[in-house]
Amino acid sequence: MPVPETPQYEGPPLGHTAARFAPHPYGYGTDWQGEAEVATWELRAGCRTFDVYCLDIAGMIIGLFMSPARLWHAFVAAKGQSTLYRDPVLCESAMQMTVGEVRARLGIPPGGLNA
Repeated sequence: MPVPETPQYEGPPLGHTAARFAPHPYGYGTDWQGEAEVATWELRAGCRTFDVYCLDIAGMIIGLFMSPARLWHAFVAAKGQSTLYRDPVLCESAMQMTVGEVRARLGIPPGGLNA
């Protein structure tokens, strides 16, 4: 659901919202463990702002208690990758693209990193 841009809106830049809530192009699940894997992957692949680093660190810490091996695999998979946060143009257009198109632009296999 897009957040309307109004003069009263004081939240994070909309690009961060699109990057965080885009349908998981990385291929990880939308459960707690999947969120922890995404957070770990994003930390290694690169974030741009302090607030995103904080959210991802919190997610990774939660995941360490759930499945450290899956987090390690996400960390290894992120080597040399790029996130939506690193590509402002892609970040803004990601909500209009299919998951396959976003994966192709990020260099992620068609089935996702978890396939």
